[in-house]
Amino acid sequence: MEFIFVISSIYSAPFLWLIFSAKAAETGKRERTNWKGPISFLVGVLVLIGLLNALFYFEYGLAFFPSMKENMIGIIITGSILVVFVGSVLLASKTVKGAPSSHFHKKAAWTAVAGFTLYFLLLFMLVLPTSEKAAYTKNLEEAMNTLTKAETDLEFTVVKQDTETRCKSRGSSQRCLDWEYEHYFFIRNNLDVPKEVQVKFHIVTKNETKTLDSLIMKMKPGETRLVETEETHSSSSIWGKNTFTTPLQLLDHDYMYRFRDVE
Repeated sequence: MEFIFVISSIYSAPFLWLIFSAKAAETGKRERTNWKGPISFLVGVLVLIGLLNALFYFEYGLAFFPSMKENMIGIIITGSILVVFVGSVLLASKTVKGAPSSHFHKKAAWTAVAGFTLYFLLLFMLVLPTSEKAAYTKNLEEAMNTLTKAETDLEFTVVKQDTETRCKSRGSSQRCLDWEYEHYFFIRNNLDVPKEVQVKFHIVTKNETKTLDSLIMKMKPGETRLVETEETHSSSSIWGKNTFTTPLQLLDHDYMYRFRDVE
């Protein structure tokens, strides 16, 4: 979550800068809107995000862009926001028709619509996926270090790397009403040959005890990867996946595995 907050905040900064600059120009505090500074800042941020994605692609094999289905979700959300903004501008245009130009700046309104559309489109299709990739690679690196240092004679080693809490629903006061816990487990193949492996988890929460099977995973010698289960979102890119979720905190867990030669 910290990566999403930090990267999204940096990305949002030039847009906020432009908004405050436009407001200052409107109120007479400055002669005109400063476009050059915010646009240069935004270009720099996008170049940095592009370099990060190139690093994730060449170092970890992560696709540069999200899957088509994930992109469509971002496009649909952005399109919905665009419809609301366009409707608001058209309604305002009719409401203040014939009023002095100081009451409604049509050009400024459409510029704002274009700016917000660009903001949300880049946010959903580039910025948020980059944040998720950063979080995923951090977990992967930490899991690799933990599993590499572990002295074991087991064929496979599994480690619980991270748990994130997400709010599923909020009340009218924005207070979270329903939490969800996302758990991230990684597995390492300690053998010198490729294998197919499946992990069975035994999960204990305050109100629930259950078993959960992972998918059958093909693993190269020495490979470390996220454990995917029946509860893993199959439509997500690997950086947007978790191993499983629970409605309450995980009190205890255990696992066993079985493996076979690659068919």
